[in-house]
Amino acid sequence: MDRQISDKELSKVNYKKWVYSIVGLLLLCLSIYGLRSLFKNKADKSDFFIATVEKGDFTNTITASGVVIPAFEWEINAPVATEIKSVNLSTGAEVKKGDLILELDQEYTKLEYDQLKDELDLRKTTLKN
Repeated sequence: MDRQISDKELSKVNYKKWVYSIVGLLLLCLSIYGLRSLFKNKADKSDFFIATVEKGDFTNTITASGVVIPAFEWEINAPVATEIKSVNLSTGAEVKKGDLILELDQEYTKLEYDQLKDELDLRKTTLKN
């Protein structure tokens, strides 16, 4: 048969539950605090440079050297069919607006231009007559 549990025994069980809960909560808080301090950035005073700041103008110059590699290359197409006479800049050279990159042979284009001009003049004279 079942017997009735006394109030004293019930209070002991409840007291143990409360104690275990509080101890567990304290252990959880301590472990969280310990992990936070473990992962926290640490710096010594010697890691910093401390100086007095004065009011006024200042300039800061940074000198650097290196090789600049372009993100992309630009293909240059000639407006007419011709040959390259000379290349004035080498690969990787700095290019500014107006710089002459390469020279094209103008003989062929001049001959073609003169031929088209002669044809135009011939058609103009044909239309007049």
